Amino acid sequence: MVPNASHGELIYLPIFRDGRNEREVMEEFSGLNRFGELREGKLLYPLLELTDTEDLQNLNTYRQAGDKLLIELPEYLAEQENHALKEEIDALLERYGGQNEFYREHADEIDVPVISGRPNDELLDSYDQAKERFDEVAVRLLLSKGGENGELAGANELGLEIDSSDFVILDLLDTANLEEGGYSYLDALSDIFAENRAVVANALNVYEGEAYNWGPEIAGEYGFDGFGDFAVGGRYPPIIPSLHEAQKKYRQYGVSDFEIREFEGETYEEAVQELEAWGRWRQNHCPFCQQLGSRERECTSHMAKQARVGHYIHSVFENDLEWLTEQRT
Repeated sequence: MVPNASHGELIYLPIFRDGRNEREVMEEFSGLNRFGELREGKLLYPLLELTDTEDLQNLNTYRQAGDKLLIELPEYLAEQENHALKEEIDALLERYGGQNEFYREHADEIDVPVISGRPNDELLDSYDQAKERFDEVAVRLLLSKGGENGELAGANELGLEIDSSDFVILDLLDTANLEEGGYSYLDALSDIFAENRAVVANALNVYEGEAYNWGPEIAGEYGFDGFGDFAVGGRYPPIIPSLHEAQKKYRQYGVSDFEIREFEGETYEEAVQELEAWGRWRQNHCPFCQQLGSRERECTSHMAKQARVGHYIHSVFENDLEWLTEQRT
């Protein structure tokens, strides 16, 4: 399919759960002149998955950094066991009942609510409810490989109802061995949502199979308006025992490719030293690499995460969205 350039600027959608590291990275992107040229003609749409009502107090940090802020009560996290956010999400759902109930109570604090789930009648009903209160709604479709769960039929129904001004996120749930295919119906989804701004999300594999970011390539192939992900993080944060002694890993995104490389050590300092010994490491690549390379004390988990996430987002704007622009032309 030939990419549709009529939608204008390309979009990167970082998916965050609020925390100190995420806020400090976003503060770096909050209108600083040094990023003006980097972001020219591109859009940053942070999607904040709320895990506590206190997260609503920190929205301005993401709002000031982004061109549009999307807010989601991530109901899908309640469907999966054995991850670190299960109790928090269960507590929110017990209190509010569901996404629309939450959005209704906090309508004055929410910019663009996200309705998420499998594409079916229930999702369409939730979308209709949200549109009664909000002018703009984002729809996040949770998609399996092959479409065995009726994804295409459900998406087609939604496509007949959704306003062209609303944003669509095509979230890929099965990313292991993505290079072997499995999401052939993305071509049809591109046609269904041709009038909407739409991005593919989480076409990035970190934990299983080849560590690679297929987001830019899939967006380019099917004509989507960009891509999104957890910024080299995982969808389901693991439960870490109090006496955790596993090897520490630092994941570095490629500057001129879509590959993700891992560097290990018994501490984050050792892992980062492995990164610095890598022949393609460039301390002067971006402000985040500079901060990491000029540290005056041993690298901590906070330093490592901020450098990893900041470098990744910088690289997306510097390289990936530029590459997508070239594919459009």
